[in-house]
Amino acid sequence: LPVMMTFHGLGGDPATFLATTRMKRLAAKENFIVVTPQGTGEPSRWNFRGTKADSRTDADIVHDLVAEVRRAGCTDPSRFYASGFSNGAVLALTLACDARHDFAAVGAVSGAWYPRRQCSAAGPTRVVYIHGTADHIAPFRGGSTLIGVLPPVRQMLADWANHDACTDSATDQLTAHVQRTEWSGCEVGSALTTYVIRGGGHAWPGGDRSVRATDQRFLRARGHMSQEIDATQVIWDFVSRTSRFSADVAR
Repeated sequence: LPVMMTFHGLGGDPATFLATTRMKRLAAKENFIVVTPQGTGEPSRWNFRGTKADSRTDADIVHDLVAEVRRAGCTDPSRFYASGFSNGAVLALTLACDARHDFAAVGAVSGAWYPRRQCSAAGPTRVVYIHGTADHIAPFRGGSTLIGVLPPVRQMLADWANHDACTDSATDQLTAHVQRTEWSGCEVGSALTTYVIRGGGHAWPGGDRSVRATDQRFLRARGHMSQEIDATQVIWDFVSRTSRFSADVAR
């Protein structure tokens, strides 16, 4: 079976994240396995940079977890995918350029990041990215956040497009507030698609609004949760088109 490894945001937890995204419901429908690790610290978070005391990052821990899941059997090693929200999105995007190539494709929401050091030596990547223009926790225009300085979304997308040698893009107005941009002319084996939600807050589009945030500070700051697209379905539709084998052939 395919595997979706998905990462909650800062201050989150697996149960709340799964309930908000309805990822388990889609997994039952589409027949894939969901793996949802728990971040560490208080508030819970993902260490994607390493520390002075320990250069080992959560990307290294995820690599070990992937190996453990594979050993358990019943999985397709070529169809491991990563997704995440906010701090978890940053980790997922870091994994897109990880030299160990554990993941065939990655989806990320509200966590703009381009891991320049890792990507400088990486081959083609397959990324779908979603962000709201009214996000006040991870601002669309970039800036200081609770997990450090994040780049403007437009600059991040330009970096990913440049990494994959994309030469053109086309933008469609999907709904009243959602624009989709797909890049073309990219390096063989790569793909880049983005969804920009006008007025969207720091929230998972299409998520369950009734689920209470683990940390109420983040609930108050979340802003508008758009229901015009379902980020869970969008990410699955994008990543499930590919396998690690096809990406490795391109490399």
